[in-house]
Amino acid sequence: MIIGPIWRIYYAWNMILGNQCMDLTFRKATNSTKLRFREDMYSFVDTMPAWCNATLVMTMDRTREMLLIPDNTFPKIGRFVGVPNVHKGDYVGATRGTVSLFRMAVKVLHEGRYLVIGDCLNGVVSFLVRRDQKHTWGEVTSVVRKFGLKFSDVGYPACKFNMRRKLRRRPKNED
Repeated sequence: MIIGPIWRIYYAWNMILGNQCMDLTFRKATNSTKLRFREDMYSFVDTMPAWCNATLVMTMDRTREMLLIPDNTFPKIGRFVGVPNVHKGDYVGATRGTVSLFRMAVKVLHEGRYLVIGDCLNGVVSFLVRRDQKHTWGEVTSVVRKFGLKFSDVGYPACKFNMRRKLRRRPKNED
């Protein structure tokens, strides 16, 4: 359900994106992708993950990617160990044996229209909307409230300017 569409962050906790729009995509982790991650990250990670068990690759704005491995320490579906790729993204200066694995939680809401992703170690949570479906800011805030996520001092809207601009566009009249 999460593989295929482009997802856009519209609200985040413990991360300020402002009007910046961040897109995420998910794809299946192929054997060659697992091997590439293992070769890239084997000497960098501080804890060795079960590379062969990886199921997904999450790409953020085409510049960062993370291999997602189901986390067997939690019995719930949607829990993953995340292995970031230091060769892509913001990991300049990463040294061997110092890259920590992420503990990720992924929850699909409203029959696949919305997605919540949490980094359980760092407390960063993102609320995402499928880019191929129309949404209003009111819908986004309503779903966030119903889901039980609180708008608080550590929660910030993201990409709001982009959503407003899309809502103002009117279809051209065909004469």
